[in-house]
Amino acid sequence: MSRRRKKPSWTPATEFKVTMLKPNGPKPGQATDAWLYGKEKGRQELMDDPRNRFNDLP
Repeated sequence: MSRRRKKPSWTPATEFKVTMLKPNGPKPGQATDAWLYGKEKGRQELMDDPRNRFNDLP
């Protein structure tokens, strides 16, 4: 028994828009060491968050 195909509810895109992302790196005038310290601090806070599922891994 074959099913009847549903017509898609969306229409294909006819034009595309490029969204530029913010550059990753230190801000102008900021030391690279300070930027790296902040990234590492953020990673540690993410791992210490009890709502984070990474804590459940063995």
